[in-house]
Amino acid sequence: INFNGSLIGHNTDSFALSKTLHNKDINKVVIFGSGAIAEMCIRVLSNCHISLITRNSIREKELKSKYTISNHIDSKSIDLFINATPVHLKELKNDSHINGIISSTKYIVNYPVNDFVDQSSHIISGLDLTLLQAIKQFELYTGYKLSQEQASAAFNFTNENL
Repeated sequence: INFNGSLIGHNTDSFALSKTLHNKDINKVVIFGSGAIAEMCIRVLSNCHISLITRNSIREKELKSKYTISNHIDSKSIDLFINATPVHLKELKNDSHINGIISSTKYIVNYPVNDFVDQSSHIISGLDLTLLQAIKQFELYTGYKLSQEQASAAFNFTNENL
């Protein structure tokens, strides 16, 4: 955004995650992934006890050198599981280790936008996060605040008419 001749960037990913988790009691977190979304989650949740499950050992070592990340996962007391990969939740549940973590977790953040899992109160979808990002982006670009209802109505209208 151009602010008095200077370009300023805003991370609406971190805004959406922070807003979503604002009133939730989160202490122990498992993040599946090691890319940019995973790193953003680590930064937002830096006051939590974080463990990683990754497929990229080089990137995992890099993240562990930059942030405080545990080497141990106690699957019985996880507050939040974050799927920060494009892999759908249903596929992750096929892995017995990950399914054990998911099944006992209080909250799940599932980043893939096109993963239409059965929604429940403890699953926060990529679509939910995208909607919050859109609300923040609209405010940054226009100066006007949208309600979640207005943004949802605009999304549904667009979806129905494309």
